[in-house]
Amino acid sequence: MFKIYKAEVENQLDLKIKVVRFDRGGEFYGKFTKKGRNPGPFAIFLQQEHIVAQYTNPGTPQQNGVSDRRNRTLKEMVSSMMCCTTLPNFLWGEALKTSNYLLIRTPTKSVDRTPYEIWCNRKPSFDHLRTWGCRAEAKIYNPMQKKLDSKTISCYFVGYPDRTKGYRFYCPNHNTRFVETQSAVFIEEEKEETDTTDFEFEEILESKEIAEVGNKEKGVTILTFDNLNKEISPTHEDINSHQNLEVETQQNAEVEMQLNMPEQPQTMELRRSQRTRRPALPMTILSICKSLSLISTP
Repeated sequence: MFKIYKAEVENQLDLKIKVVRFDRGGEFYGKFTKKGRNPGPFAIFLQQEHIVAQYTNPGTPQQNGVSDRRNRTLKEMVSSMMCCTTLPNFLWGEALKTSNYLLIRTPTKSVDRTPYEIWCNRKPSFDHLRTWGCRAEAKIYNPMQKKLDSKTISCYFVGYPDRTKGYRFYCPNHNTRFVETQSAVFIEEEKEETDTTDFEFEEILESKEIAEVGNKEKGVTILTFDNLNKEISPTHEDINSHQNLEVETQQNAEVEMQLNMPEQPQTMELRRSQRTRRPALPMTILSICKSLSLISTP
């Protein structure tokens, strides 16, 4: 794999690989025997190509921090992508390739340009990016397809193919499990099952509201079980609160009546004179009248 990468770098960029840094893994460093270090085939190839091999000390991953941090980033991306879908776990390799495909087109703080721009000398396009693991309806090439056969198959989007302008899909119900095509419709924004339950719940609430409005128009009141219990067997606290409310309302009513009553005018006693009253006629005239009245009677 390293030989292919080395040839591509020299052919595409006209550059040569001069230094390579690894940890002290057996596949890179080799093994120790009684005679000393026994370099592996990869170490021998670096010596033949005059490429300097730098190795980190045992138990010091910080000396090779760039690659270790990138491996951690890839691992976390793969974990999050697998958790957000229902695809089987053996597709983690496809998720890893897609993560690397996205990181190459992502800018970094250390370099002003993305790795894709440095390699290809042009800015990447993001119009073709899709949600990994989403459902899709793909149209694959089938020369034996009949007129009444289905033109598409249900599948899942799992990545971008190498050296091909298109998409890569996983088809669990098809003879060919992995297909590559450009003609596909992606179903990225798919509704969850909880939406249907919420919709039914809203319908039930609406029907209850309509029934309550109809009962109000007819003058019918529906009491729930809790309200019936409260009315049939009120608690001691409810009785005290009800009595307190009645007392307060009576006191407020008395105060309002006193304030609203009109002021009655004060009655003045009449002053009576202390003098003795005298008859209007003299006494002689009264005596004559009495005598005449006696005579006139039979």
